[in-house]
Amino acid sequence: MLVNRLLLLFSISTFSQEILKDLKLEKNTIYLFCRGTKAKSGLIAEQFNSTDRFITHVGIGYLDEEGLKIYNVTDCDTTKTALSIDNLDSFISSGTYYLSVWKCTNNKGEYLKLKQLCSDYSKQKVYFDFSFTLNDTDTILYCSEFCSRILRAINP
Repeated sequence: MLVNRLLLLFSISTFSQEILKDLKLEKNTIYLFCRGTKAKSGLIAEQFNSTDRFITHVGIGYLDEEGLKIYNVTDCDTTKTALSIDNLDSFISSGTYYLSVWKCTNNKGEYLKLKQLCSDYSKQKVYFDFSFTLNDTDTILYCSEFCSRILRAINP
């Protein structure tokens, strides 16, 4: 299973932009990007996270010829869609105090499937799931539910 093949690549709880310049990402690789903000840590992390109490938001992404793309579902300004496609700088919002990057040991087929699934989602209107209900529809999601669906679709 793909989820069992995640390796922690980077984790820091006193976050600084300067530290990121040494982060080396590889092409054809699936990554999970996790951030923590003080604004949501009591609301999200303490109540819903089973292990890492710092993470308040997660996205899934990859590095290709065009650069890093992090797909994530957010509750901010969702008039068009709740799905954001960020680079690392835009993924790290103001107030971020924690960042971890997880590398997946994937094969080429899984990587290509990730790119296709992310592309497919980017063509749809995605709504943020304020009720945090699992499996309501394919387009009403919260951040970790989106990443989970992608990972399960890549390698059930």
